[in-house]
Amino acid sequence: MKIFASLLLTSFSFFICSEVITDGSLGELTTLDGPDYLIDQSLGEVAGANLFHSFSEFNLLAGESATFTGDNSITNVIGRITGGESTIDGQVNCSIDGANLFLLNQSGILFGPNASINLTGSFHASTADYLQLGENERFYSTPINGELLSSASPESFGLFSNQNGTITVDGAQLAVAGDKTISLTADGIEIKNGALIKSTQGVVNLTSFSQGVVSCSDNSSDIIGSDLFVTENSTIDASGFGGGRIYIKGGQVVIDSSKVQVENSGGITGGEIAVQADGLILVRESAIHSETKSSATSAEINLNVGTLTLENSNIETITSGRNQPGSAGDISISANEISLVNSDINSKSLLAVGNTGDITVLSKNLTLQNDSVISNSKFGMGFGKNGSINLNIEDELLISGSQIGTETVLGMVNGGDINIKTENLTLEKHASIYSTSRGIGSAGTLTINAANMKVLSGSMVETSALSQGAGGDINLNIDESLTIDGSFTIEGGNSYTSQILSESIGSGDGGNVYINADSLFLTNGGAISTASEATSNPGDAGNVTIDTKTVHIAGGQITAESTGSTGGQIDITADDYLSLVNAQVTTEVHNGAGDAGDITIDTSAMVMNNSIVRADAFGGDGGNIFVNADAILKNAESYFDASSELGISGEIVLTAPEVYINEETEELVTEFLPAEDWVNDSARARLGHLNSFVISKGIAKTEPQTNLLFIPAKSDESNETQVTDELKQLLGF
Repeated sequence: MKIFASLLLTSFSFFICSEVITDGSLGELTTLDGPDYLIDQSLGEVAGANLFHSFSEFNLLAGESATFTGDNSITNVIGRITGGESTIDGQVNCSIDGANLFLLNQSGILFGPNASINLTGSFHASTADYLQLGENERFYSTPINGELLSSASPESFGLFSNQNGTITVDGAQLAVAGDKTISLTADGIEIKNGALIKSTQGVVNLTSFSQGVVSCSDNSSDIIGSDLFVTENSTIDASGFGGGRIYIKGGQVVIDSSKVQVENSGGITGGEIAVQADGLILVRESAIHSETKSSATSAEINLNVGTLTLENSNIETITSGRNQPGSAGDISISANEISLVNSDINSKSLLAVGNTGDITVLSKNLTLQNDSVISNSKFGMGFGKNGSINLNIEDELLISGSQIGTETVLGMVNGGDINIKTENLTLEKHASIYSTSRGIGSAGTLTINAANMKVLSGSMVETSALSQGAGGDINLNIDESLTIDGSFTIEGGNSYTSQILSESIGSGDGGNVYINADSLFLTNGGAISTASEATSNPGDAGNVTIDTKTVHIAGGQITAESTGSTGGQIDITADDYLSLVNAQVTTEVHNGAGDAGDITIDTSAMVMNNSIVRADAFGGDGGNIFVNADAILKNAESYFDASSELGISGEIVLTAPEVYINEETEELVTEFLPAEDWVNDSARARLGHLNSFVISKGIAKTEPQTNLLFIPAKSDESNETQVTDELKQLLGF
């Protein structure tokens, strides 16, 4: 890690010597007179449109200045310093109209708090070993024998010695105007103490590297990065009419209590903030910020880093021009590891007509903690659709006490979609993934593809329609297990249960919930619900569709309910079994004339212990309940209900035998029972088998002609019916 020397500001002007001295390698060896140093063209050498200077010392005190002059034919003024680190605390000027200024010092450059630049071209400061001109020619930072000067345009900076100095900007205000470029390239860069690096709608290019090549004119580079620090309320800025571009490249890039920003004040779409680094760290209310207040789109934010760490900081694109059609720019992040602690990544439309941008994150692992948020939200009028949130996380996505969501307020804009793909997804401590519509537009669609998903401790996956818009659909495609478990009590006493929820509180319909998983567990208050809760002009509740191998609900519920409209339908397919313990599966209309939705269950085995399957209505008709199973095993406290208080009750159609289990444990008999009393009418005999062994105690009651006294699991290799180990465990065998 590059270690930067501390700068004692109170005695800054006392430990440097103000000197501008040429070294004689180009032009005359001379010491210039100050405090306003005039560096004429005659002190250097000209090659085509390039003017070259070489200094042994280049230091300026506060209040001093150095001005480069020359013919208007000069396009590039290139000065190198060969006698050690340069300390600049005054103003550097170039009076040649439109000319670019290059300062090279292999030993390092320090810009003090009073330093500034004044020119109409671009400004480049570098500690590189050479400046490449054209395809093959180089101007070295250290003079060489037989040096030939090139008339070609500067192309790139190269560094190969790995012993080069740093660039420190300590409180200086370094700015170029128009569409010009300001660039700093060094083996270590520190920008601190309220410093400003600015191009008005041009390019800011900061590259900290120990080896490689960096382009002068664009964002291309091939480097080994070094440390780059932006600290102490410093700002990197490319704001202006149309917005500019900021390119930051390095090893570890740290932004501490500082901001990187592009604000577009004109009607020209454009701009970008791009960071390429081994690691990017934002701490203590730092920000990467893009905003438009016009009809144009704000700058994009593109981060390609090894690790990304945000603590009490944010990354954001915003459109904020009142009644302006400008949109917020996209955010794209690629990293191996991403960690957010009390931090935000968001795209916003604030009282503007335009939409928000897409947020795309590609990472191996992503963790959100302590009220962190990834969001896409629109507050204001407009049409169309908000941007989406797209997360592709290779291994682990952990959302702990944090949120991922899209929201639209007012207008006819639809909420953005949320698409998540990951191996393992965990929500905990009242975390949430949500899409909400508070206006005419609908909430977005929420789609999750994962191998395993856990919704724990009062967390929620939710789509909501809170006004005229419809709730978005929820699509969960889980290769292995989906677990929804537990509750969470926040400060103040409010308690929340873990759930998957699509609801309509206004006149819009609730969205639908689709779940495809290998196994589903709803425990300790966990729920899957759709709801229509409005009492005036309510929308319909959405449907719940579940397709799994196994469903186990213990102290949980699946509901599709309406306060005064039509209830949603519930369709459950569980290839192996559906187990309900202290559970509810209900479609219900509490008031009004709406009909309750139907409940359809298709499974090999259905177990009900103190559980209810209900499709009830108030003024409308009760829903129908259809169960298709090989067997239904239930106790006396479990029941089916399809009633209506004022309307017609629905039908209950069970295409399965029912077996009732005693509620109390009874001691098994120890004597053998007469075989002739059981063999002729045994369960196995009725299935076509020739023999059977049955213990009668433990069965509370068996209806006549009951087909089975145990749960079937048919083997592919025989016709025998067996009790699976999994069901034995569930039933307490």
